[in-house]
Amino acid sequence: MSTEDKSFPVSQVIADELNAIYLRREKVFGIKREKEVENHGDDEDRRLTLVRLEALDKHVVGLSFSGGGIRSGTFAVGFLQG
Repeated sequence: MSTEDKSFPVSQVIADELNAIYLRREKVFGIKREKEVENHGDDEDRRLTLVRLEALDKHVVGLSFSGGGIRSGTFAVGFLQG
């Protein structure tokens, strides 16, 4: 059994998600991306700040709801409808 660490920095996860969003926008809507989101050096705080700013600049946000029951599902749907 391998004990290899398979974690990724948060900045890399966000950058990968942004690239996937840009690719989808290009395929569905024909919106061309200027460039692929890159890894910006060794400073994780700086990389995280840059990918967050890029997401805000491109009007990309994430939303998650917690829970797995009928009450939490009803709340989430009601929130989105509101």
